[in-house]
Parts: sequence; C-alpha cells; structure tokens
Amino acid sequence: MKTALLTLILLPVCISLASCRGAGGPAQRVGYEMDRAAYKVGGGIARAGHSIQRAAR
Repeated sequence: MKTALLTLILLPVCISLASCRGAGGPAQRVGYEMDRAAYKVGGGIARAGHSIQRAAR
C-alpha cells in the first residue's frame, strides 16, 4: 500500500522534471547566440548602407 501511494505521488513529479526543457542544451544556446550575432551584423550593414546612400546625395 505504501509503495503504491508513494509511486502515485512521485510519478507525476518525476515526469514533470524529466519534461522540463529549460534554456536548452549547449548546441541550442550556441545557435541562439549565433542568430543574435547575425542579426546585429545585419543591422550594422544596413546602417552602413544608409550612410553611404546619404553621402551619395
């Protein structure tokens, strides 16, 4: 009886902890940082392009 009750209590807790995604694994975090860096570089290139266009007028 105690074992069955303990299993019924701990099973949902174990499942919820196992399914927790968190911030992702190392590869996912590196990919996110690469995306952020590419976005920032793209913004810098766009600003440089606008500056060149303003200077050409």
